[in-house]
Amino acid sequence: MFDDDVEQGRSKSLGSSLSYGFEYAFNEDERKRTGCVFEFIPWGPSTPAVLRVMGDRENPDRYENFVGLSREYWVGLLNRAVENRPSYVGWDEDLHRSSGAAWFFRGLFEKYYPRRRCEESPAMRVTLAFAEAIVV
Repeated sequence: MFDDDVEQGRSKSLGSSLSYGFEYAFNEDERKRTGCVFEFIPWGPSTPAVLRVMGDRENPDRYENFVGLSREYWVGLLNRAVENRPSYVGWDEDLHRSSGAAWFFRGLFEKYYPRRRCEESPAMRVTLAFAEAIVV
């Protein structure tokens, strides 16, 4: 587990810096969506096109909270995530591989997509939508 002391403040704590940036730069729905985006990076591409297909009405396992969100919406959201990261954290490699960033985004995913032992759990629904989107 990542050991991060938010009491150190934004200049010394990656978790604190990310929390602060995301709290003020994104609304609740946007934070929920960014948590989902970063959960799937190790499994495959979380590109704007894949994210749009996750909510496509023709996707049999679509995630209802993503229905109607365009590719342009996802491009904008991902660009804002890049802009609001601490300057010492890179994007392509560092943001999702950094233990601090991974810890932060994992926390977002677990907060908004609780895992339960049923097909209708938020984590399962969004995972099925992702799986369907990357095989289309």
